[in-house]
Parts: sequence; C-alpha cells; structure tokens
Amino acid sequence: MSNQVVNGNLMFDVVPNGGDIVLSKMETPLALVASTNLSTYGDSVTFTATVLTNGVAVGDATGTVAFHDGESAIGTNAVSGGQATLAISNLSAGTHSITAAYSGDANYSPSTSGTLSHVVTPRIAVLSGSKVYDGTTNISAADP
Repeated sequence: MSNQVVNGNLMFDVVPNGGDIVLSKMETPLALVASTNLSTYGDSVTFTATVLTNGVAVGDATGTVAFHDGESAIGTNAVSGGQATLAISNLSAGTHSITAAYSGDANYSPSTSGTLSHVVTPRIAVLSGSKVYDGTTNISAADP
C-alpha cells in the first residue's frame, strides 16, 4: 500500500517497510507531444516533454530531457516549468520513432516517455529544363 504526503511543495510516496516508513521520490511519467505528427523535410517540428505526477505537470521539476530518434540522440534541453522542448528541422524524410528521457532530480524520479511516431514527407521540387543546341541539357529546380 502506498500513500502520498505533501511536505511543503514536495510530494513523496509513503511505503510501509516493516515498522519503518520509507519516503521515496515521486514517480514521474513523462508525456511527449509534437507540434505536428506530419511535417515536410526541412520544416521545423517542436517536441515537448512534460514531467507529470498524478496526471498534472510538475512545475518545480528540474533536470534535463534527452530526446531520441530511435537509438540516436537528437538533442537535450533543461526542464523549465515542468517541460523541456526541442525544435528540430533536419529530420530526414520517413517515419521517426521519437522518445524522451527525463534525468530526474532530488525530488522526482527519472523516467522515459512512450514512443511518438513522427512522419516527415519529402519536399516537392519543380524541375524544368531545356536542351541547348550543343546537346547539353540545362535543368533547374524550384521550391513550389
């Protein structure tokens, strides 16, 4: 059985341990969202990780959040107001599996988010060309 007690602004899990009471850091699920789940190559997308306890953002959490695309690290930012964000515009075209890992701090436990699927579509280019008298071909590309 576990109960929560509040000590100032800090919340701890109270776990009976024989005759002792053990205070442990609060469990902190990590919610991960994207500004959009579909982007075009070269466009910026912002990933936001929110440290939660009891389903509410933990405004006093500190530490860092490391963002990953599969096994590859894509950025790390400090937690502020219970959140860390990463704006990125260099994801390749294709499907990406994004996760976030919270480092934890003196009051809150480390945690890892679930996987967020993000799709990047290729950028469309308009090609135009002409054949020159000497047999060469001139091709130019433009962003529509």
